Amino acid sequence: MSQGRIGLIVVLVTQGILGALLTIGVFTGPDATSYMTFVFDGQDPNYWLDPKAYEGNFFPMGYPAFLTATVALMGGSTLLYEALSVLMGLAVTALIFAMMREHSVHVRVSTAAAVALCPSVLWMMQNNGYEMLLSVLIVASFFLILRIRSGTVKYWRTLTVFAGVMLGGAALVQSKVLVLLPIFLLLLRHSRVRVVLAVSGALALPGIWGLRNLFVTGNPYPFSSNAGMGLWLGNNPVTIDGGVVASAPATPPGTNSLADAALQFVVSQPEAAFTLLGRRIARLLSPTYLYRDSLLPELNVALHWYAIGFVSLGVFLFAAFSFGRLWIRYPVFPDVTVLAIPVLAFFAVHFPFQSEPRYMTPIVPLAVAVAVPTTFALVRKMRGLAPID
Repeated sequence: MSQGRIGLIVVLVTQGILGALLTIGVFTGPDATSYMTFVFDGQDPNYWLDPKAYEGNFFPMGYPAFLTATVALMGGSTLLYEALSVLMGLAVTALIFAMMREHSVHVRVSTAAAVALCPSVLWMMQNNGYEMLLSVLIVASFFLILRIRSGTVKYWRTLTVFAGVMLGGAALVQSKVLVLLPIFLLLLRHSRVRVVLAVSGALALPGIWGLRNLFVTGNPYPFSSNAGMGLWLGNNPVTIDGGVVASAPATPPGTNSLADAALQFVVSQPEAAFTLLGRRIARLLSPTYLYRDSLLPELNVALHWYAIGFVSLGVFLFAAFSFGRLWIRYPVFPDVTVLAIPVLAFFAVHFPFQSEPRYMTPIVPLAVAVAVPTTFALVRKMRGLAPID
């Protein structure tokens, strides 16, 4: 067995143990109450024909539908999804390791270890929210696209469709993922057949849900309808940091929608809107923290400092690569620009909306896959060594 595979196994075992230790066996997390209501209602076949399902499609249906299936299989228990969350975290680590196959074994294993020990990934594995499902769908679809683009994979037609299906499924979990579709198609641009297959796959699941919406609600739009609320919660005179507020503030007179109210605020109070933009961006770059009542307070504080240090270093290294890319054609070799672009796109698409640190967690594994090779490149440069071929 190769050194790289042995290293990956050690990393995965360590990550699995940590994931099991962190699992608390209670379904909690942001929007957990709403999601569990959807889960129990969704086990009634009539719910799927109810125009008010998922609060009239205000909530995206992808994650609660998947959660409903796992709970139904377990007779009402969330244990299966909690176990799957850990397994999905392991899958993301393994996929990132495979994605780095052009790099040295030290870079590959180090990157896998960084993903496995990343506070964002550990948080997703035990949070029981949509983030872990979204992350594995994004990483898996991107991995397939890169392999298909290399031209070295068998059954590429089937895999191209499957990559598109996963991306379309991810969009039903979080519609902002659609910003990645043009990037994926750009990577496949040299083959029209691959582009058509990827688009066909990406349209499959949203198309099915869109047909359901057309017949049930009269509106074929397949994605969640909460964009206006996200704009208003992030851009209003009440919020302090563009994050969660106890309740949505009332819209001002003369506005006819939440999006209109947000736009009026931005236009009429540009100084406040600009300040909120900076604060929302800072929130996106903030760590996600684990809290465990079973641990000594000192250990909880140590975990929080670990999250702060890890994320701060990661953001610095990713920024070092991104700015270095403006002046140096290949600041890291083999080049990781293709990994950085989806991260930057997913980061930027959140700017106008309500902001929370957890929103960036699904794309963090790709960011780690940029930051770790950058670390090796910087160390070699400081030591006066040539880049690794």
